[in-house]
Order: sequence, then structure tokens, then C-alpha cells
Amino acid sequence: MKKKLAIAAALLLIAAVGAYFCLPVRLVPEEDAGGLRVTYIESLHAAVQVDYLTEQYSLEPGTPEYDETLELLQISRCRRTLGTLFGRDSADGAQSTMTITSGSGWMVMLTDAGEVLVNGRAYRCQAKPLIYAILDLARE
Repeated sequence: MKKKLAIAAALLLIAAVGAYFCLPVRLVPEEDAGGLRVTYIESLHAAVQVDYLTEQYSLEPGTPEYDETLELLQISRCRRTLGTLFGRDSADGAQSTMTITSGSGWMVMLTDAGEVLVNGRAYRCQAKPLIYAILDLARE
């Protein structure tokens, strides 16, 4: 009886850990963001020094760019990592980053290295296509 109970507990633990790491999580809540501020930073490596290309955009509610950007963020999903579990709040190894802050208080930082920070917590996501799609929308 104890052996069956131990096996059942172990299987439940494995299922819970698997669900925690495998089930996708929304990048942003399904709510009106109240305006978006987009900041894109790309590092440009030269032989001697590192320069940065910085672009900033404000997307106001009611514009097509705002609506499409918010929809892209709302349908995008990410996955938890050990860094999420332990509260890691930084992303490493990125050549370019995009930070999106909303008027309602949430913040998302997308990196081309596949890491995403959502309100300061690290997740994994294929963010590179999302960065370029949002950048194209913001530049319009």
C-alpha cells in the first residue's frame, strides 16, 4: 500500500512539474493597455567599441499600429524556465532588445536570444519574429 502511494505521489509530482514548464503562458493580459511605449535597442559592434542603435515609439489607443501590436502581444505565448521558478530578473546574451511598457502598468522585454522578461520575470519565447513584426508596425 505504501509503495503504491509513493508511486502515485511521484507521478503527481512529475505531472505538476511537467505542467509548470510545458504549459504556455500569456505574455500580456487580455485588457486595454492604455497606450504603449516601445523602445528598441540594438548593439552595433565595431572593432574597438560598442555602439547602440536606439529607437523609441509611442503607440496610442485607436490607431491600427496600436491595435495590431497589442493583438500580437496578446496571442503570443511563452514558457516558464528554472529562472522563472527562482525569480530570475535578467536576460543575457541578446544582440537586440525591445521593451514595451503599457499605460496600465505591465512591461515586456523581448530579446533576440529567446528570453523574455514579463514584469521582471524571465521566460523563454521565440521572440525574434515578434520583435521585427512590432518594429515594422511601430515604424509605420
